[in-house]
Amino acid sequence: MVVAAICCCGVTVCVVLASELYGWKLHIWDLQSMQVVQGRQVSIASQTIFLFASSFSKLSILANYLRIAIVGTRFWKCTVALIAVVIASILAFLPLLWAQCRPISEYWELPANSRNCISEGEPLLAQTIVTAVTDFLVYILPMPTLWAVRLPRAQRIGHMALLGLGSVLIAAACMRAYWIWYVEFMTYDVTWYGSYLWMWAAVEVNLGVICSSVPAIKPLLVRRSRSESRLRVDIRS
Repeated sequence: MVVAAICCCGVTVCVVLASELYGWKLHIWDLQSMQVVQGRQVSIASQTIFLFASSFSKLSILANYLRIAIVGTRFWKCTVALIAVVIASILAFLPLLWAQCRPISEYWELPANSRNCISEGEPLLAQTIVTAVTDFLVYILPMPTLWAVRLPRAQRIGHMALLGLGSVLIAAACMRAYWIWYVEFMTYDVTWYGSYLWMWAAVEVNLGVICSSVPAIKPLLVRRSRSESRLRVDIRS
């Protein structure tokens, strides 16, 4: 989780730099040549950091699942399989990101029609879809187990509601996927509309860290709530 939080901060810094210094909220015809180069550099940096932030957030949650799962059960097997999928996505998309241009410096140094690069849109959109699907699987994975546990219904529903916060993250991932599709395939003015892509990337990665921290924060919130309740009782008495 610490690694995910650090990477989350890195993505947020890249978003601020891109929008405020490197022209990712300007029309492409208003950019200076240096802003184009710097904007592309911060773009590939943020994509790299985002991949680690998103993946380590999920791995942190899945590691917590393994701590409570009984070895050999379906829940345990699904958790291990999902860990393998998340790790495989890192191993697949990270080399693809950095090997899309030869040499990689052509990604930011040359105009789009002069680069020796594969198309950027398809791999980026595929990575976003995989991220959204694995987010969905991570957050629904423990729900059947929680529902089957012998707890009061209200408590079971409360646990699932906490995990259901991940639906907000999935919605952010879908919005990012839409703007990737629009920026990569539907418009020439990539820096103007790309600002929405940057915004949703920051929202998604920050929500990922927040959602993955909720189970750890919950006991503290419960204790605080109980302490406040006792304090009110003492004051009234």
